[in-house]
Amino acid sequence: MYLISRLVILIVFTLWLIPSSFAQQNFVMDSSFEESPHTSWGDWKDWGPSERDFDNTEKTHSGTQTYKITITDSASRWNSDIVLQDDITGIQGGDKFEASAYLLNPKDNSLSDHVEVYLELIFFDGKGKDTENEVGKSQSKKYGCGKPQDQWLKLAIKETAPQGAKTCKLQLVVLPVPYLSDNQKADEKYSGIIYFDDVSLVKK
Repeated sequence: MYLISRLVILIVFTLWLIPSSFAQQNFVMDSSFEESPHTSWGDWKDWGPSERDFDNTEKTHSGTQTYKITITDSASRWNSDIVLQDDITGIQGGDKFEASAYLLNPKDNSLSDHVEVYLELIFFDGKGKDTENEVGKSQSKKYGCGKPQDQWLKLAIKETAPQGAKTCKLQLVVLPVPYLSDNQKADEKYSGIIYFDDVSLVKK
């Protein structure tokens, strides 16, 4: 009876350990924007007219804070990328990665279809982090901010690091895309809000 009890305890303990042994490391340090200051995040491009709030508490997917982008004028210029990035090291060619992030388009967002939001993963050869040293790139599905509204949407990428990859950037991209319909004026401006939360990059 004593041996059976010991065996049962051992089995239960082993089953408890199995999930933790397969826990995946999130390469994104400040993944849900709960840390302050937010030193792991930085701007790569910031050509677009916007205001940023790392410590927003209005809408959250988890925790108490999210990253909030307020587009102040999406019609002011073309290809005005607003990019927040986290630089990741320790990458090797052949590594399989899964990246994800959540975005929220609030109700009655006046941006309508004048913006694209997506997640981007760019691999570099380790000699630098600019386009000349880029060895691979992958993007998630792009969402316009018309519908759905007030729902957290998951952006996701599954990608294998190309040969020669040593580092990568994980980027949250907001791209204002002004266009004109028959009843719109060339100088008409659009503004609105987008929220990001729970960003992840794990090796599979």
